[in-house]
Amino acid sequence: MNLQKYLQAFTGLCMTVVMFSHTSCINEIKDDTLAKGTVPITFRARLETDAETRVTDNNFDAGDQIGLFATLASDDSYLFFDNLLLQCGTGGSLSASEEIFYPEGDAALNFYGYYPYQKTAVGRELSVSVQADQSTDAAYSASDFLATVKEGVAASTNPVELVFRHCFFRLQLVLKPEGGVEAADVLEADPKVTVVGFGTRATYDLSTATLSDVQGESYLTPHGTWKEQSGNLVGKEVILIPQTVTETVQVVLLEWNGRVYTCPLPEFEMEGGQQRTLTISLVPTDNTLEGIMGSIEPWVEGEALTSENAQLNSAIHLAALSFDASSVYRVYRNGAPVAEVCKEYLSTPGRQAIVAYPMTGGTVDLQAGTVLQLLGETEAVHGGKVSWNEADGTLSYTAGDQAPVERFYIADDNSISLTLPGSPAQVAITAYTLTDLRGTERHVYPVVKVGTQYWMADNLRATRLPDGTAIDKSTDLTADPVYYYDPTFDAYFYGGTLLVENRMAPAGWRIPTDSDWKTLQTYVGDDASLLKAGTWETYTTGEPVQPATNQTGFNLLPEGFWSGGGYMNDNRAAGFWTQESDGTIPETLISFFNSSENTFVTSESKSSSDNATYKGLSIRCIRQ
Repeated sequence: MNLQKYLQAFTGLCMTVVMFSHTSCINEIKDDTLAKGTVPITFRARLETDAETRVTDNNFDAGDQIGLFATLASDDSYLFFDNLLLQCGTGGSLSASEEIFYPEGDAALNFYGYYPYQKTAVGRELSVSVQADQSTDAAYSASDFLATVKEGVAASTNPVELVFRHCFFRLQLVLKPEGGVEAADVLEADPKVTVVGFGTRATYDLSTATLSDVQGESYLTPHGTWKEQSGNLVGKEVILIPQTVTETVQVVLLEWNGRVYTCPLPEFEMEGGQQRTLTISLVPTDNTLEGIMGSIEPWVEGEALTSENAQLNSAIHLAALSFDASSVYRVYRNGAPVAEVCKEYLSTPGRQAIVAYPMTGGTVDLQAGTVLQLLGETEAVHGGKVSWNEADGTLSYTAGDQAPVERFYIADDNSISLTLPGSPAQVAITAYTLTDLRGTERHVYPVVKVGTQYWMADNLRATRLPDGTAIDKSTDLTADPVYYYDPTFDAYFYGGTLLVENRMAPAGWRIPTDSDWKTLQTYVGDDASLLKAGTWETYTTGEPVQPATNQTGFNLLPEGFWSGGGYMNDNRAAGFWTQESDGTIPETLISFFNSSENTFVTSESKSSSDNATYKGLSIRCIRQ
């Protein structure tokens, strides 16, 4: 079925539009025999049905701009007026910058209108596009291209009724929890959706109502927010330019609980004016999700489509990686990790980057990093190389010469390829996190790579020992092995005796030594702003608050600590334990931070209280 047929079947909504009169005329009379008449042209516009198709309501919004062309019905090549701007006011009214009139005599006109208005449009072939990021109302509305044709209109005092039609395709997404997955849990996780492989710009001919030259493939972010409805999640939708869908090209990527799932679309020919749903079954068994596509009644009804989705990811799309669950992702092939993708701070060139490292036998090759993107950099310097000296934590960096890398592949030999190899490996992608199980207590911590070190990106929140034994909670500073809790920050602090008497770190991790902190300090150049996150308040009245850029992703918050007077210095400072391999705690710690100093601060590990008990400090673990 062709686009013209679908355009004739579109849905829409009714709205009345009246053009106000002005004193001048835009008509360019090209023939002395065709004179301007005295009958002004007014318009009434509507969308084809009363289905809700706009962002806010069933009308154009105040300030929406419409473009309008007119030709002679007897000679459609004769342009009577060119790209007239009509602007929506309150109540659906339209106003024009110039008053226009019918031609004198019985010459009829053809009208060609479109939305949104393009100031630079010349002729009736328009360059049209959708926004890559449609998450905001403004961007979503700007992606909703509408057009109208009204032919053979003779001079009349009656308004010209223009029926605007949707010219693009709308895809609505539905998540269907199954296999014991609860909709409320999925809603809380707020899965991120990225639509991949669609061209975002094309040429639209108003005269023939056809689209051509679709290009500009991009990563599309849908509009809306998830909400629960009848046990499913709904609310996300994206406007697309109609094009041929090929199963190996167009896919929907879903990042849910740190794992990336791929839902390929079935092969079909998209038609303008269609709206369909893609229902994705959430069964957390592998990295593919089953999706079934069907039509929605208010728009053009189309044949239902089914997606078997028997594939894993053949490409690792960076747009699908939110880095919310962790700053590190692992890429798996046949269950074994073959690559690691890190959002990390590179001291050279001094900015955040997304870097891919190959893995062999579970070990990351830090000498062979590929810089996929230097974040915030628009020049062609991406695709460079990094190599780390693990002995001293130093970095060797070589700039690239490419645009930002949007996707990469795993070749058959498990190497990282920036171009599509002949036989790309099918892989799974998941966030690399630390899961800490202590009896009935379970915590999942994000991981961040800083230099050659891997750290927890949140503070320890355990109320039990690793063997599941409960730890006593205290509100007074004590020499007993206890923890302290502050509800303001939802922060946990631990007494020094607890560390000395018990092993507190999760398996495979440890409480950092003095050497670990000094390695971190050296890598960031003793610049604590690269570690600090959140809002810090002045530590000493009158002193400025130092910046907190968190470029490393270390996420150091001003949670304060427990000392002789109880909980103190919240919003102004933070302190972390240091513990040597023999279980002892050094007399001085360099792991203190405050808002007035932008360096690591040294402090005694003992409190100044009479009983000389340990302070209550946070724990941030490092991987062994």
